[in-house]
Amino acid sequence: VAARVGGDQDDLQVRLRQLRQRGLSDPEWIELAQRIAGRVSALGDGFALPELIELLAPGDGATTSATDELAGLLTLRGWFEQHPTADEATTLAQLGKALPLVDKLLRRLTWLGSYPLVVVRAADGRADVGEPWMGVRRLHRATVPVRGALADAGGRDALVLIDQNGAVVVPLSPLVQLARPAPGHGEEMFVLDGAGKGGARLVSLPTGFERTDDALWPWMRARVGLDADERAQAAEQRPPYRG
Repeated sequence: VAARVGGDQDDLQVRLRQLRQRGLSDPEWIELAQRIAGRVSALGDGFALPELIELLAPGDGATTSATDELAGLLTLRGWFEQHPTADEATTLAQLGKALPLVDKLLRRLTWLGSYPLVVVRAADGRADVGEPWMGVRRLHRATVPVRGALADAGGRDALVLIDQNGAVVVPLSPLVQLARPAPGHGEEMFVLDGAGKGGARLVSLPTGFERTDDALWPWMRARVGLDADERAQAAEQRPPYRG
């Protein structure tokens, strides 16, 4: 993020600090993604996933964006949470509002099929092959060739998006991780959700399993430069010395 959005990052720093302190609400996640995409788009040069930038920050000719559908779906989700005992007719009417939004959003996301999600077992020394992590869960997964550096994997299994030629397009780890939530349980995919006790909290959906990673905040701090910003904030909040 920091390498691509330029020097003025105050609002991004605020959101990232909030992420570490309390986590972000769904609307705040959308706002953060939209702000980053808008700044990357303004740079005008190449980006690993141009479809993602176009999705979140479409050009001047676009009348709507994916964030409009997401906002509409969040509003409808709030309605269902507030009306758990609504009658069938009213519930069906609200679902009728949601379905066109889901349809539009899924159509905007068809490009994702061109970037398979795979796990590279770097911890096992198999950095040249990946296991597709899409579709129906299988006991034994096929492997596909993978080309590209995995410097950020840190020696662990890495989740990455690859192109049709097997080249790594975007490394997702450690923001997205694979782990077993309990002994004897199958692997689940965990996504960064916010602050936890002793580190970053990652959540697996839809199961709801959680795990904590104490190395993720230092990893993020090294990339978005929050060290000085956090020290300055702590100094401002520290009570004056009364000698």
